[in-house]
Amino acid sequence: MLRRQLLLMDPAPASSCTTHYAFNVQLALQYLAAAGIAPEFTLDGNLKLKNTIFPRLSARMGGYQQIDAGGNQVLLNYRSLPSPQAIAPQVSLSQVLEQKVRPEVVKDRIVLVGITANTGGDIWSTPYGTGTAEKVPGVVIQAQMTSQILSAVLDQRPLIGAWNWLGEAVWILGWSLIGGSIIVWRGFRHRSIDTTVQQIISYAVAGGVIIGLGIVLLTQGTWIPIIPAGIALCLTGVILKLRE
Repeated sequence: MLRRQLLLMDPAPASSCTTHYAFNVQLALQYLAAAGIAPEFTLDGNLKLKNTIFPRLSARMGGYQQIDAGGNQVLLNYRSLPSPQAIAPQVSLSQVLEQKVRPEVVKDRIVLVGITANTGGDIWSTPYGTGTAEKVPGVVIQAQMTSQILSAVLDQRPLIGAWNWLGEAVWILGWSLIGGSIIVWRGFRHRSIDTTVQQIISYAVAGGVIIGLGIVLLTQGTWIPIIPAGIALCLTGVILKLRE
């Protein structure tokens, strides 16, 4: 499933492709050049366009552990649309040749030409679905990637990032302590069916808070570990419950 976007990399010495920038980045750079925006790099080697820094993925980041983080990659923040194909209007080649496309439709826009049928070999599984009918052609993926760059630079649309390992450890440990506190709160003093029901309700509420915070933070561009926090919450409670 395609969740990452390659921005640039050093080509292999024997490669016939000598460019460093990915196709989607080249499209975005040409568009941004008209506004006087040129690529820069931070001391950490991250791509910077105007005031936007694209923090590259490391081998360990969020839910990723020991991935191939070669080159300069970022997480792909797909547009919130009914489907990835809905990112832009589409016209057929015959419509263009027959001059049925109004000039204002393409004026000052990036235009990508490619095969949109799923019968082509360049199709991808995305978070929208992995079935044959749900796979997305490469030209649409390039549109999503180009859009992410432009929106991040021009509209300050959030890029997806993650906390460092210390922040994630504190987050998970905190929910482990909350899970234990729910048991200690009433369990050691009042052992009854009502107390157990109250504890179950408390765990359900805490689980809802974890999921809710995860969704809210993700919309702001931060990917946090939801499942590990939920496991820590429940596992601590189960262990203490068994020790009562």
